[in-house]
Amino acid sequence: MPRRTPPSPSHPANPATSLRQSIEMSRRLATEEGLLCGISSGAAVQAAVELGMRPENKGKRIVCIIPSFGERYLSTQLFQNLWEEASKMTA
Repeated sequence: MPRRTPPSPSHPANPATSLRQSIEMSRRLATEEGLLCGISSGAAVQAAVELGMRPENKGKRIVCIIPSFGERYLSTQLFQNLWEEASKMTA
């Protein structure tokens, strides 16, 4: 089996995404697309969006695998804003 080298954060095929960007994208995926996914999924989609915006990728299809579901993040900072909104609601 060939030895795999881990991707470097500075490698052009692996854009570095911040935690904040990953969380924002995960929230967007949940609210705009109906996809409840985790922080690593937000990072993967954010990286795919950044790759797709590069001039050398114009007209190309970018494929992204969503690696995590969001149910385990419901009580974390990822969906904290939803808890705050829900607590303000009255029946």
